Amino acid sequence: MTELVHQNLGSQWQFYDRRELHPLLRRHKLIGRRAIDEVRLAREVRGLLPITSSNLLRRVAGVLSWLCDGDGTEVPTVWNAWQTQNGCIYLAPPRNQLWRLHRADRRFDETLTSDGAGLCATEFAISC
Repeated sequence: MTELVHQNLGSQWQFYDRRELHPLLRRHKLIGRRAIDEVRLAREVRGLLPITSSNLLRRVAGVLSWLCDGDGTEVPTVWNAWQTQNGCIYLAPPRNQLWRLHRADRRFDETLTSDGAGLCATEFAISC
């Protein structure tokens, strides 16, 4: 069963430290993110997609497993839900680790953070 992690971050916006970003990204305005709960996720998903938030969680987990190409990476059953300042919502694994996403049939092989992997999996799940 796939579920969301309940976070007590309130509505505080989080930003990346500019010093940790690549120099070409430092000149752009940073977009903040904040944790959202199940109720807000369900409301946002209902307004955007013809699926429920629990179905979205299952689809994102399935896509991340597919993107890892069966290499034995354990896909989490618990996820964080985030909302960015520009209105985007995405799910991300709670563990702060690097994820190797690779598909031999697509000639794709990249290593992403948990946020990046979750964002890719969420966008892929929504577009399919």
